[in-house]
Amino acid sequence: MSEIKVRKANPAVEYIQESYLEMKKVTWPTRNQAIRLTLLVLGFCVAAAIVIGAMDAAFSYGHQALINYAATVNPQEITDTSAATTAPLTGATATAIPVSGGVTTTVPITDNTTPAATAPVSGPVKQ
Repeated sequence: MSEIKVRKANPAVEYIQESYLEMKKVTWPTRNQAIRLTLLVLGFCVAAAIVIGAMDAAFSYGHQALINYAATVNPQEITDTSAATTAPLTGATATAIPVSGGVTTTVPITDNTTPAATAPVSGPVKQ
C-alpha cells in the first residue's frame, strides 16, 4: 500500500491569505464619508468632555460648599483625630494648639519623667 501524504498549509500563511481575501470584500467609505464620520466622533468626544467637566465642577463646588457649611455650623466639633494614641499618660497635662484655619488640636505634654510615652502628632488636620 502506498501512503498519500496530504500537505497542510502553514496556519500563519493560511490566516494571512484568508484575511487578504476578506479585506477585498470590504466596502470602504468614500473620502467625504470618512471625514464626516471622523468629525462626528470628535464632536461627540468634545461634548462628552464638556458634560463630564461640568459635572466635575458642580460636584467640586457642592463638596466645598458642604465643607464650608460644616465649618460655620459648629467649628468646635472639627478637631484633629489623626494623632496616634499610646498608653495613657500619667501626670501629663494637655494643651490646645491653634492650627491653620481656626482649628485647634489637643496635644499631650508630659511631665518630663516619661518622654517615650508621648503620642506623635502627624497626619492631615481636618478643616
